[in-house]
Amino acid sequence: MSKGFKKATYISLTAIIVIVAWNVIAHYYSKRFHEDVKSSPKKYSYDISREVLNPVMVITDLKYKQDLVEYYDKLSSGESTPVFHFPLNSILLKEPVYVIGATPDSQLIEVVLYLTEDLNGNYMRGYMDKRTLHDLPAPDSFWNEQSKVNYSMEELFYLDSIQSSL
Repeated sequence: MSKGFKKATYISLTAIIVIVAWNVIAHYYSKRFHEDVKSSPKKYSYDISREVLNPVMVITDLKYKQDLVEYYDKLSSGESTPVFHFPLNSILLKEPVYVIGATPDSQLIEVVLYLTEDLNGNYMRGYMDKRTLHDLPAPDSFWNEQSKVNYSMEELFYLDSIQSSL
């Protein structure tokens, strides 16, 4: 065998071993992550501050922490349509989120929510205001009241214009 062939064989075998090891480690890490998440406390996320069921705002980057807290402070003080200055990520689910941590001051709670029914599949990891997490799901009466929320095109264009100005 030529020297070049031996070197190519060695490089190929090394690459295969690295790829296999990477996949085994990634599989183990993913499996362990989902097991840890599923063993975390479950909470339900919803906002009823305006007397109807509303989506919960979620941030995925802590640089928007103060903006999220201010948004919910304004809602709590009675402001009906506070402006928000963070990327729009919101959820309205009947399914629980998994609490995996909190910011040092405990204003925001770090959660994982699964975006598919498969609890090993797609998920979103983010932070929610602690006032939007509850031990029990929203009462059915709130789900039936959902039709009171204004989802008019005018409102959607307003929200879109706010988002695009960020």
